[in-house]
Amino acid sequence: MSDDPRVRLAVATHAYLEQRIDEALAALGGDLSGPAADYLRALCLANGKDLLKSAALFQQVAEK
Repeated sequence: MSDDPRVRLAVATHAYLEQRIDEALAALGGDLSGPAADYLRALCLANGKDLLKSAALFQQVAEK
């Protein structure tokens, strides 16, 4: 996979839309940040039933 953050975000978004949550989170990794990546990560976590982490990320996005 490319190291370009835009490509990684696109791959993660596509995986999320295909309901492949684990693959989306793997594409995001732990080092990709910013409002778009954080929002997508929060969506994935909400879908994966980790609501507390998801809510915290949504709040961080709203504060940015």
